[in-house]
Amino acid sequence: MHERKKYSLWLCPRDEQLQLTTNLVNQLALRYSAPKFVPHLTLVAKILADDQELEKVNQDISSLAKQISPLFITLEGYGFKDERYRCLYLLARSSELANLYDLTANYFPQVKSEHFQALPHMSVLYGDFAESTKREIISEHPIEPLDIKIDYIDLCLTEGQASEWQIIHSQKL
Repeated sequence: MHERKKYSLWLCPRDEQLQLTTNLVNQLALRYSAPKFVPHLTLVAKILADDQELEKVNQDISSLAKQISPLFITLEGYGFKDERYRCLYLLARSSELANLYDLTANYFPQVKSEHFQALPHMSVLYGDFAESTKREIISEHPIEPLDIKIDYIDLCLTEGQASEWQIIHSQKL
């Protein structure tokens, strides 16, 4: 029997926008002893596949990418929750996201049962921190609205610790 691994579909900024968001993630990780990770918006989180099933997943991603044009997402303002992976995040908005989630559901139906569609965001800090710490971070790191261009869908292996997660396949839109 083949071992199934956990994958996610991410929307990652590229170029200077990736550098800006990566710098923030890395600064906060260093200061608060939190994991470093690639800044991303999660499209789908619970994709389980073994090595053979992974080929079909990549085909589905390729088919999905052919139906989507590059899109723009605005990151503006912070949000936070008492959850490890939504500890502190930037709110994401785009008129194109609802359609993207609908198209994605044709290939990955679990997208409809996950929370990402209801709260599009880009996490900047993972961990368990007091609300006062999160508010302090927000006041120390004000952010202007940032428009990011998304022109790839990234398949990520999300096994183990967040610092170990890695992009294993990127498909251009």
